[in-house]
Amino acid sequence: MNPRLILALAWMLLGLRAPVDAQLWRERDSLLRISRQHPKDSFGMLAMMDAGKLYLEYRPDSAEYFIRKALTRAKSLQFGSGKARAHINLGYALINQAKYDEAFTHTQNGLRWAENAGIVKLQVAALVNTANIWLYRGSNMRVIETYEKALALTHRYPDVLPINFPLSIENNLAMMYNGMSLHKKALEILKKTQKKAEAAGLDGVLIKSLEYQAEAYLGLRSRDSAVWYYEKLIPMCRTTGENIVLTSALSNLADLKMKMGQIELSKQLYQEALELAVQNNDGINQMYVLHGMGLVALNEQKWRESASYVKTALELGIDQKAGAYTFGLYQTLSYLALVNGEMDKYRQYFDLYQQGRDSVQNEKLIGVLQELETKYATKEKELRIAQLTQTQKNQQRLVLGAFLLALVAGVAGWLAWRNQRNRKQIAEQSLQLQEQKFKELEQEKQLLAADAMLKGQEEERRRLSQDLHDGLGGMLSGIKQSLAAIKGNSGLTETAALALGKTIDSLDQSISEMRRLARNLMPEALMRFGLKDALQDYCDHLSSSGKLSVQYQTFGLEERMPEASEVIVFRIVQELLNNVVKHAQATVVLLQLLRDGQRFNLTVEDNGVGLDTLALENAQGIGWTNIRSRVDYLNGHLDISSKPGNGTSIHIDFSLL
Repeated sequence: MNPRLILALAWMLLGLRAPVDAQLWRERDSLLRISRQHPKDSFGMLAMMDAGKLYLEYRPDSAEYFIRKALTRAKSLQFGSGKARAHINLGYALINQAKYDEAFTHTQNGLRWAENAGIVKLQVAALVNTANIWLYRGSNMRVIETYEKALALTHRYPDVLPINFPLSIENNLAMMYNGMSLHKKALEILKKTQKKAEAAGLDGVLIKSLEYQAEAYLGLRSRDSAVWYYEKLIPMCRTTGENIVLTSALSNLADLKMKMGQIELSKQLYQEALELAVQNNDGINQMYVLHGMGLVALNEQKWRESASYVKTALELGIDQKAGAYTFGLYQTLSYLALVNGEMDKYRQYFDLYQQGRDSVQNEKLIGVLQELETKYATKEKELRIAQLTQTQKNQQRLVLGAFLLALVAGVAGWLAWRNQRNRKQIAEQSLQLQEQKFKELEQEKQLLAADAMLKGQEEERRRLSQDLHDGLGGMLSGIKQSLAAIKGNSGLTETAALALGKTIDSLDQSISEMRRLARNLMPEALMRFGLKDALQDYCDHLSSSGKLSVQYQTFGLEERMPEASEVIVFRIVQELLNNVVKHAQATVVLLQLLRDGQRFNLTVEDNGVGLDTLALENAQGIGWTNIRSRVDYLNGHLDISSKPGNGTSIHIDFSLL
């Protein structure tokens, strides 16, 4: 995801444009002259701010200087809408200088003043600014939430903003979903956006919609659909002169054609893409194209030609600071070195590739953890900071009083008290050590009992599941076959045949219900393939009804965990999702599993009716009792965050057994 694409939307909302240097100086001098002529009215304040806006994209520090002056004037004039404009434009200038905390403060102030003034366009601009800040901070979920708020405003006031504003927001929202690998969600948005853009004749919006749809199908590995969209997109880009998008589309289509075995066509497409990238001085796309041409040559076993292309691509990647993509280039070069028998180069390139891959994985993990912290802990953290601040003040007063008292009491009294305290502490420590030993023995005893109980339950579930499937299931299937044979007897009356058909249908339902019970007792996928695949199967089963969309995400589950841990986690997730189905009235539920070494984190979040967490603490239902007992068995921590009407978020973390 490229933040500059999102900044372009804010640029449009703020009414900015790209002046040439001579024109910029003339306009700036004219605006500053107007500002000096009207030092005490809103006209002069707006002129000062417009002078700053001329620099927003090119000299954000100069833009900040003029807009701060305009903000000072707006405050002195008590000019509400002027303060809104100044705060929002100042936030944009600070974003371009990577001053994200200060930018966030000014943008939120601008949003409040825009709401007070009832200026919808400024509210949307402030929300897009906020989305930019969350994107630079790596908080993708906050970006999506902010875009959805901006979209809701444009839909509530459809006559205030041109149609291209909400459609551009929809495109950027879909781009975020693509970046999070939620390609189906992105396609739902983009197909609607495409129809609206075609109806309104908005070529620029339509091109972006087609581009992101092609990328979504690439992510879904739907090669034919991706080819169809790229072949539709490329002629439009040629007509409108969208050379950057055209270069990317040609490169991606060339890659697809190569994988489809159409090598000559792939070469032609790559050559055209390279010429465009060079013409537009587009180093990043030159790197992508040259890598692709190297892969085509590798496919033809032209090793030297392939190495030449890829090395040139690597030089461009380093020059353009392409980051993670350069590690893929190292991987290709390591393969070429291996083919040519250059083992030293192979080891060198492969080590660089592995180092880069590990750093990217660490960055992704850090991003996930930051996302989770931002999403679930912001309010709690602010409250905790306030409590700690108040506690610190109280402690400072107590310390001062104790210090004065100690001075009055004197050194002799203090020494006597210290000796008495030391003796008491020694006695208390001895008592605590004994109590700790008793507690450890008791906990060990309880753990053994819980382990035996859980193993017994799972063994019984496994036995019942097998008996149902092999015994009762076989018997019911045999009965069904016998009834079907009877039904085929032409000697039956029409009434008897109809009754027998209903009986067979009822038997089919009974067999399906028996299989569902057997699968819930002990899913075959859990035993054979492990937790990751078993939960995928279970989530797909829940989503198949169409009433609930289960979004399933995993990190670090490539290797299987101990069987006991997998079974317990599966039962916890099964119980939590059953609660969502039965009680939450939700349409979407998010299931996330994150493993970092021996630490394991589980999150279930829904958009349902929520629940009363205080009442849940005293709940005696079997489901919650089982969840708590399993979390306690894992020595884990269970955290529930919910309010009636606002959905529910449940987070569990523990160390693996």
